[in-house]
Formats: sequence, C-alpha cells, structure tokens
Amino acid sequence: MCIITLLNDVTSMLADTRRARRDNIDALSTRVLLDVHALRRARDLFSDQLAPEFSLFDYLSAKENGISRCFRDLLDPKGKHGQRRLFLDSFLRRIGADQLAGPAACQKVSVEQPTDTNRRIDIYLEFENGLIGIENKPWARDGDFQLHDYAAWLMKTARHRQFKYWRLIYISNTEPDPSSICNAEREQLKRDGRFYQMPYSEVIEWLGEGAANSKALAVRIFIEQLAKFLLTNVNGELDMCEELQVRDGVLASPGNLEAAFLVNAAFESIKRHLLDLLKKDLQTKLIENGHRIESDEGFYKGKAADYRGLQSNEIRIIFDNQQDAMLTIGFEESGYRYFYFGIAGRNVNLVKSAIPRAEITRKMTILFGASAPVGINDHWIWFRYPDGIDVLGFRFDEEFRHWSNHPKPWIAMRDGTLADKILQIADMVRDAFRGHMHLLMPDD
Repeated sequence: MCIITLLNDVTSMLADTRRARRDNIDALSTRVLLDVHALRRARDLFSDQLAPEFSLFDYLSAKENGISRCFRDLLDPKGKHGQRRLFLDSFLRRIGADQLAGPAACQKVSVEQPTDTNRRIDIYLEFENGLIGIENKPWARDGDFQLHDYAAWLMKTARHRQFKYWRLIYISNTEPDPSSICNAEREQLKRDGRFYQMPYSEVIEWLGEGAANSKALAVRIFIEQLAKFLLTNVNGELDMCEELQVRDGVLASPGNLEAAFLVNAAFESIKRHLLDLLKKDLQTKLIENGHRIESDEGFYKGKAADYRGLQSNEIRIIFDNQQDAMLTIGFEESGYRYFYFGIAGRNVNLVKSAIPRAEITRKMTILFGASAPVGINDHWIWFRYPDGIDVLGFRFDEEFRHWSNHPKPWIAMRDGTLADKILQIADMVRDAFRGHMHLLMPDD
C-alpha cells in the first residue's frame, strides 16, 4: 500500500512539474512576444528617421562568394578602403601570424585561387615570406577532402617558394567535416601552427576593431553593414534591440530562464517535426491532385542544390511520367537558405532548342514574374526566389527566402499553409502547360 501511495505521489509530482514548466513556457512566450511586438510598433513609427531594416547588402551579392570578396578587399593593403594595412595586420595578429604583420610585404590578395587539383581557395594571401589560404564557410558544407587538398597545396607551394611559413584559416561556426579533413590531420596541423579556425563572432570582432580605427566614414558604414549582415544571416542573431527585449524577458524570473533553456534544447527537434509534417502533408496533397514527387530526401535536410545536375537535394514534382523538365523546389545554400522554385531538367543537355526554352520561360514569367537574374544555366530553364510572389491571396515575403532565420515558414508548416501553397504552385504550372506538355518532354 505504501509503495502504491509513493508511486502516486511521484506521478503527481512529475505532473505538477510538467504543468509548471508548460506554464513557464507560456508565460515566457507571452511576455517576449508582447515586448517584441511593442518594440516593432515603436520602430515602425520612427522608420522614416531610423530606417532599421535598410541594408545595402540587400541589394548586393551577399552569398558566400560575395562575402569572400568583401574580406579580400579589406585584407588588401592596396584596397580601395585606403586604410593600408589596418585590416590585414589586425587579422594576422588574430590568427597568430605576427611574423607576417608590419614589415612583410603582401604581394597578392585574391579570391578563388586555383590549386593543382582543380579546387579553388576562397581567399589567398601571398607574402614575401609566407602564404595564407582562407576557406570561408558561412553556410555550405565542405567537399570531400577539400581542406586536406588545400593544406597539401599550400605546403607544396610554400616549399617550392622556399617559404617556411604557411597557414590554412577556416572561417566557420562549425567544425570541419571529417570527410574534408580527418580529425588526426587537423589536430596535427593545429599543433604545427598550420591551421586556425575562426568563428564568425571573431570575424565580427575583427570588423569592429577595423571600423573603430578607420579614418574614413564610408568604410566604417560599410563595415557596420557587413557586420550586421553576418550577425543576422550567418550567426542567426536577432536585431540588437529585439535581442535585448528577449534577454530581459528571459531574465525576468527563474521560471522564464528555465523555460528558455527547455525551448532551446528542443528547438532542433521542433524543426525536424515540422519538416516531417510538411513532407507528409505535401505528399498527400500532391498525390490527391495527380502530381508525383520524384525525390525529396535532401530538401528536408536543408541541403543546397548541386547545379551540375539534379541530385537528391530537391523536391521535383512531375505531371507526366515521361517528363524531362520538372517543377523543382529546393535551397540554393545549406541551412535552408535561398529557397527557390523553377523549371529544371534531369541533365544539363536538356532542351537544346531555344524555342522550347523561350516558351517555358514565357509561360512561367506570365505566372510568377521574371526569372532570378543569376543561377540560370543548362540545368535550369527558369527559376526564382518566391519572395514577393502572391499565390491565390498568400504572399511569400522575404522571410521565406531564409528559413533558418525566420519563423514564418515554420508557422506555415504547422498550420498546413505552406503545403497548400506549394500544391497551388504545382497546379498553376500544370494548368499553364496543359495542351503544351511536349515542351517538358525529352528533346527527340
């Protein structure tokens, strides 16, 4: 009898604990949302004076190559920033390459430096007495043996030039993939002073130090914009004012703090659950409407597309089993970044005739507007990012371009809206090609 009573007491206590935690999470969510919404309303009132959402990087190429070009120009002592070695020497001191700072002449700063294995190092610096290769990885994963090959090429090049010093810098918030360089080799390179990993938080510190010491206002503004972009789009941090509001809400009580840790621990599981929900919902609705998904594995892992040909990293929707050109939906970069949709073929030789390509482009442009200005090649016929598109009363705004940083796509998964809108896009494309399905068939 005592054991039964004890078990009942433990069960009741656990239920009370779970109930208290749910109440804490509800209270925290309510407080944080109210505070942030109040901040956003106030910011809207003063938007004409503060322009808090305005960023020059919204109008520039802010993908991996674009960021590398920004770093390259800042590291170049002869760059247009006019600050000479300010950024270079600060960077060299951070990576422990003091022997290259100051007197050592920097003879070359370039991007996409080719190696003897047909790879390209993102940023390459050559001094009169040493070499530095920088791999910039804000989102994409490493390729197989990528860092291993970079290290081997830098070592061989340094020996050929009779340089004692060379170093490989890996800018990333995550550890290198073992398929890129094995842990044992990486640790040995670290011990030898040949490898240094720099998280983007340190990159932002480097930028802040340069901005504080720069004499040119234009350079300071540029660096502040670049640092803001890295904070929000790479590190995934909130707007500073919103972050402070969330922080104060979390710290308002021990219960709020506990709730915040519980939510944070479960967040990846929440994302996986919502993606599974989207997958099941979308598959059911597409099949019911006569469509078929050819592949979807990588889409639900947030992989980036491989533009050399269709791989298992996209949702491909077909209307006829003989199709060679398909409605394709995916992400241009890893981490659910640059969500897109368009018409793409199974192989790069699709649609050799200019007439079908032009007809497909015309039909898709009538439906959804002009194609994106970049990324089109023999694989893609037409594609665009969905932000700014209205689909039967639902507007895809900019938050749908980068799923990792915004709640709207996840909310739309939860309530089934996203699956409905992808289905409606598929229906619209199929209806547009009804009677002209030959345009999507193999070129005989």
